[in-house]
Amino acid sequence: MTFAQRFGRGLLWNQLSRVVELGAAYAASVIAARALGAQAFGVYSVALSAVTLSYFATSLGMNEVLNVHVPRLREQPGRIAHLLRSLLGRRAAVAALLAAGFALGAPLLAAAYREPALVSLLRAAAIYVFFYNVSLLLEYFHMGTLEVPRVSAARIVVQLLGLSAACATLAFHWPAERLLGAMAIAAAVGVVLLLWGARRTLRAPGEPFDLKPMRTFGLTIWVTNFVTFFLGRQSDVLLVGFFWPGTAEAGCYAAASLLVNLLASALLMGAEGVSLAAFSELEQRVDRGGLGRLWSLHLKVDQLLSVPLLLFGARFAGDIVTLLYSSSFAHAAFLLQAYTATWVIARATGGGTNMTVLYAIGRPRLPLILYGVSGLANRG
Repeated sequence: MTFAQRFGRGLLWNQLSRVVELGAAYAASVIAARALGAQAFGVYSVALSAVTLSYFATSLGMNEVLNVHVPRLREQPGRIAHLLRSLLGRRAAVAALLAAGFALGAPLLAAAYREPALVSLLRAAAIYVFFYNVSLLLEYFHMGTLEVPRVSAARIVVQLLGLSAACATLAFHWPAERLLGAMAIAAAVGVVLLLWGARRTLRAPGEPFDLKPMRTFGLTIWVTNFVTFFLGRQSDVLLVGFFWPGTAEAGCYAAASLLVNLLASALLMGAEGVSLAAFSELEQRVDRGGLGRLWSLHLKVDQLLSVPLLLFGARFAGDIVTLLYSSSFAHAAFLLQAYTATWVIARATGGGTNMTVLYAIGRPRLPLILYGVSGLANRG
């Protein structure tokens, strides 16, 4: 297929799968919130945010290296095989250490948060940590090849299993620990499906080559992503849970921030991963004109498909929160409106699309500087 056909197919498949995936994930979150209540859901959200922090703290940019460089090595399958095996081995080793750290360090983290219920939750999250980190690496590999249907199928299966677990939590009054255990099983199923899709590359004869430039590139993106984490909802949930333990504040914040993320990206999810691979392939072809046209189109589509939904969410924030969650989450309505204003400004100024292009053309330091300044402002 031509580049345009591969990009179009990847975009379509990714959008369809992400709609199902995010819809199932959000439905699972709402059901879990209703099943656990605002306070217990807040503790559960803190545990999940700790899992996300573990990913950003240890990813070392490996996922983005695959997403950017697999398209560039398209004509060198031996090098792709060597790169994937090398990064997959490192990711699995780091993920195993993280899982052990969650299991052994749970009492210390719970004491720091003054929340005894976190001990059992973090221990239940240990296995989830391993499979979650490994599956993300494999997803980025498949995105780099623009073989999106494989990723789509795995994502949908995982999220439908997670939704089933949330429904079981509501129906059978499962504790949050059991819900996290079920999520770990779902993530393991996803890893198996993604490994099966990558089996030919993993079995192919490798062509060793110098990975140092790619590691440097990946480390720069890793630092950028780690800084970005402190701009996002996960770090905010961790901080809210730390400063207001035993309250519903973390649960309300988690509900509001998740909802605004849904409004901002519901119609744009298909571009995730696919756009970076496409920009990277165009850059490799030295087609700066094509890169510029795709960039311009991307910016316009971003605004068209996100800003109206965000404004709708701000206008009916109170009704949406009460309908989806319950009156105990009423405080989330104001948070939703405040978060929406920030997202509208971000979309109007280009948002993450500009950063994606900078990664594709090999300039990861500028995003690091910009996100660093923004991160300091956010924490202040």
